[in-house]
Amino acid sequence: MSNGLDKILEDIRLEAEKSAGEILAKAQGEADRILQAARKESEESRDKVRQEVDRAAQDAQVRAKSSAALAVRQKILAARQNLIGEVLDTALEKARTLPDEDYFALIAGMAAKAAHAGKGKMILSKKDMSRLPSGFEASLKSALPAGSELVIDADSERSGQIQDGFLLVYDGIEENCSFEAVLAARQEEVQDKIRDIIFS
Repeated sequence: MSNGLDKILEDIRLEAEKSAGEILAKAQGEADRILQAARKESEESRDKVRQEVDRAAQDAQVRAKSSAALAVRQKILAARQNLIGEVLDTALEKARTLPDEDYFALIAGMAAKAAHAGKGKMILSKKDMSRLPSGFEASLKSALPAGSELVIDADSERSGQIQDGFLLVYDGIEENCSFEAVLAARQEEVQDKIRDIIFS
């Protein structure tokens, strides 16, 4: 009887060991599968992060290059504008310091272009009135287009308003023809011409 019981117990033990082995093998297989899946996911995540980092670095590099190029363009533009401003200032100073004969020939030429039909007044600066050549009114008259007449207003209070050039007055309406005002009125055109000369 005890032999029969021992055999049953031995069979149970063997069956239990077999089941335990199968369960352990299955669990080990599942664990290996989970570990392999985790490794794969980790590698994919790492690759994705690396790609995102690379893409972000490339984007940052492109933005940095674009920003640097814009800064360079802005500096070049500012340098050009400064140079154009210096050329305008130099031209203005040269016109102001022309010898009297050339200066008043320039005034007569400007007046001929700005004059209207009919009778008007020309107001010169106090400085120009003090150095007015004796034959200026005659040369002004011959420079003016037909139908235009300008009389120099020697006693005008407005002489102090300008440094160079002149004011024209027709029927109480005043037109500023000082060098600065003429340059300001034609600023874009003058700047374009200077730009073409310097940078072409």
